[in-house]
Amino acid sequence: MTDFKAVQQQFASWLRQPDQQPLPADIEPRRMAVYRRLVGNAIFGFLSSGFPVLKKRLSSQQWQHLVDEFIAKHTAQSPYFSDMGREFVDFLAVYFANTSLINSEFPQFTYELACYERMEVDAQFATIDDSHQHVAADEAADLLHNCSWWLNSSVQLAQFEHPVAWLGGAIDGEPPPHDGSGYVLMVYRPPYGSVQFMHLQPLTAVLLSSLQQQQPQSVKALQQQLSGMLPQLDSTTVEQGVEQLCLDFVQRGVLLRAL
Repeated sequence: MTDFKAVQQQFASWLRQPDQQPLPADIEPRRMAVYRRLVGNAIFGFLSSGFPVLKKRLSSQQWQHLVDEFIAKHTAQSPYFSDMGREFVDFLAVYFANTSLINSEFPQFTYELACYERMEVDAQFATIDDSHQHVAADEAADLLHNCSWWLNSSVQLAQFEHPVAWLGGAIDGEPPPHDGSGYVLMVYRPPYGSVQFMHLQPLTAVLLSSLQQQQPQSVKALQQQLSGMLPQLDSTTVEQGVEQLCLDFVQRGVLLRAL
């Protein structure tokens, strides 16, 4: 068994770095080259389909380099192909810890764009609880203050330094001017629809962060909570803003009724 494990390790090491590792004994170089192509092509194709915008934004040489480095250096925590995209993001976090590399050889947005594209995948395949009801848009106003609300479980929130949502056209138009605080973005999937993207204003981000921490909540409870968190703002203004945001999010399917 020990010998078999040693052979496996040597086999995998050569597949990762064929230029630096010895060829496994008793296996034809031609056969090993076939394995190498199969592994490389499979991972290249999987990552290319998972990060199409990043691949488009990089040169073919840059993209191939990242795929090759991922194969050579990353130790995956999951054996499943479906987790490869998340593994790739984890790899990039470590790889671009060397800031001189990203400044000299890759665009500064490279890691953030990969994170953003992964958010889209996570939103697409998130499981939405059947007990969280999507309310029809024409019923939202009547039910708004009479129900408690869950945040749609597909919602993904993150703050970015670079305007990654605009790089691939997920959000139309030009990004707002960078004011030093970056861009807070939400990606989500309505219960009956495709993945959607939104750039959030500060009050909206605070509202959703508050709801993430405690669910379900009524609109009134959210109004009271945010008024306490934002004492510098007039309470009536905050309450009206929360009501408008909640109504919009119920209509979009971001907030779901608690049954």
